[in-house]
Amino acid sequence: MIAEERRRQICDWVAEAGSVSAMELEKRLGVSTMTVWRDLNTLEAEGKILRVHGGAVRVDPLQAAVAEPRFCERMEIRKREKNLIARYAVEKFVGQEDILSLDSGTTVTCLVNYLGGYAVTLLTNGLNVATIASKTAPHLTLMCSGGILREKTKTFVGPQAEAFFRDFRAHIFFLSATGLAWPEGITDPNPLEIEVKRSMAAGANRRIDGCWTQAGSGFTP
Repeated sequence: MIAEERRRQICDWVAEAGSVSAMELEKRLGVSTMTVWRDLNTLEAEGKILRVHGGAVRVDPLQAAVAEPRFCERMEIRKREKNLIARYAVEKFVGQEDILSLDSGTTVTCLVNYLGGYAVTLLTNGLNVATIASKTAPHLTLMCSGGILREKTKTFVGPQAEAFFRDFRAHIFFLSATGLAWPEGITDPNPLEIEVKRSMAAGANRRIDGCWTQAGSGFTP
């Protein structure tokens, strides 16, 4: 069975039952665990299912109706404030020779512009973070995760990205949250992004959070 046909079948099963486990998909499709998760990651990136622990669930129409804005759109929202926050964060928290873990949020991305005087190592899953760092601070040691590239956010997600951050120990993890809910805390609209953020947080001595938008949309890291 080719990949496209296999993924159409997964979508049909999820739509019919509401959810399906990875173990069940392995048995039904006769493929490996890694193949199942690659399919689920691809379908998740396309917005057709939601990947959850142990399998996948049907996309909630209400959740799907809330469009996730693209990086370039978010970058223009409160741009001045984001740069002020980024500059303060670098001056307040960053030291020479630090290992910094940066997600791909727009506020965190702004941090890169203020690292010119620091000899640090950057770990990131953000394509934009890596691109800006290579241009504005070429003296930095830059390490970028692999994984599946989400076009909308320019981020690498999936098991490969998660494993990358588990192999390192960062001094500080800078996290740009999409939303804020009480009492859950910071939130993100995409479960794939959350799993990577969780790996980044687990591999850091300290976490610095930032929030750019309105409260309550999405899932909790």
